[in-house]
Amino acid sequence: MAGPVLHPFWSSDSGAPLLQQASALAERLDSDTLRMVASLRSSFPNQTPETVSRAVEIALARQKARVYGEWVHAGLFTRQSVEQATYPLIAKHHATRFAGCRIVVEICTGAGFDTAALAAVAKRVVSIEADSELAALARHNLAVQGISNVDVVEGKAEDVVPTLDMAQVDGIWADPSRRIGEGQRAESPNDYAPPLSFIIDIAGIIDIAGKRQCGVKIAPAVTLDPVPAGWQREWIGYGGECREQVLWLRAPVVDNTVSLVDCGAVFLPVVHVQRNELVLHISPEKLSGQWLVEPHNAVVRSGVLHSLYAEDNIGLIDQHIAYGICPIRPSPSPLYTTFHIVEAFGWNEKKLRQRLRELGWGSGTQIKKRGFPQTPEQVRARLDLPRKGVSGTIVLTRVEQGHLVLLCQR
Repeated sequence: MAGPVLHPFWSSDSGAPLLQQASALAERLDSDTLRMVASLRSSFPNQTPETVSRAVEIALARQKARVYGEWVHAGLFTRQSVEQATYPLIAKHHATRFAGCRIVVEICTGAGFDTAALAAVAKRVVSIEADSELAALARHNLAVQGISNVDVVEGKAEDVVPTLDMAQVDGIWADPSRRIGEGQRAESPNDYAPPLSFIIDIAGIIDIAGKRQCGVKIAPAVTLDPVPAGWQREWIGYGGECREQVLWLRAPVVDNTVSLVDCGAVFLPVVHVQRNELVLHISPEKLSGQWLVEPHNAVVRSGVLHSLYAEDNIGLIDQHIAYGICPIRPSPSPLYTTFHIVEAFGWNEKKLRQRLRELGWGSGTQIKKRGFPQTPEQVRARLDLPRKGVSGTIVLTRVEQGHLVLLCQR
């Protein structure tokens, strides 16, 4: 959207009614952007198209931000600031490490979601934001929540940090921008704004003083090789997905810790085995009656899958595939989901259709895949499953040089 949010405008006699009606239309028109714009331009003919579009953006962003609490109805956001915001439970999870800190320096405020969580546990937060619009939004959003122990400083971290008295700082939290140019994702953490190397350098300043509460968020897809000396990785899962990779300086955790914040589960890898030691090399006909294990995505991304399986006596179906196999049902765990294998055979579409008819499986059947060349949607389109019938789970996976069909019940 063109133009700044200009947050004082939205509390003025001209802006407040526009934003109020935009929020009401977002509810009534089920977020239909085109109809919202048309209605607002009709009701507010003196407002520019850019201002009307911004009102629509804020109203829709407020809807997406509802999970953050009732205060968002008075908050101001851009679409991107909400899309990139840290989920509330995850922000709280980050902040717990900074409990009792006197001064926490936050690098990259955004719209202030992590900032609010830090302010709840630290005496004071100095938050640095290079984008003037986001800095203004953060100040507004923090004030709406009644948060008064945060100073939002506008400017690039590389320019602001040297002006701070780092001797007084006992915590650093950074969520650097991972986009460059026209919204393109940075491939390397040293292309972040500010770069990871800069954050590691300034974290070292307070580490020398024995104050070691330092964390920096990087993209989950990034593979650091090597991991910076003295830093440990934490992989944060929520809702079945791997949401974040966080580097902690000399944290009291094991490297590659997996934390599932929605259920409070934590996995600390302590058993070290090679993946190839867990591969079962089992024939398809012997898989019937066994249990298939599907790991949480955060476990897969962290690279400690083999440690988890070794601890729980689970074998790998293939060295390069994350599915596990167990002859007896594994103990319930939020770190993986289990399926009972009804039948297994080599990939054969004709045989698969026949067996599904014989089993009476219908359109409610789930299709999963790993290492299989076709998408679940492509396979489903050719199976012609009836609307009525039993719901099962079809798992399509690569095993060594071939592909396997596993018919399972969750």
